[in-house]
Amino acid sequence: MSLREEIKNILKENPEIIAEVLKLRPDILYDAIIKLTPWEKLVIREDLKLLIELINKRFEDMRYYLDKRIGFLEKLIIGFNIPILVGIIIALIRLFV
Repeated sequence: MSLREEIKNILKENPEIIAEVLKLRPDILYDAIIKLTPWEKLVIREDLKLLIELINKRFEDMRYYLDKRIGFLEKLIIGFNIPILVGIIIALIRLFV
């Protein structure tokens, strides 16, 4: 068994050793975090600003599209209602005349 495996087994059996070491030498933990953290994948402030701008643009695009579609639907509804309304008015005029 290698020295590394022996140390690993000792630490597994006695995890309180890790806490004691970290109390005495917290810089070990900081070094480990620096080595393990994927810094290139972390988000920075500029990334957040770009994301917010992209979301706002996407929202504006969707709003424009929906306004356009709703306007079209309103015209269709009015277009369908006018002949029906004219028919009802003609029927009422004939009924009372």
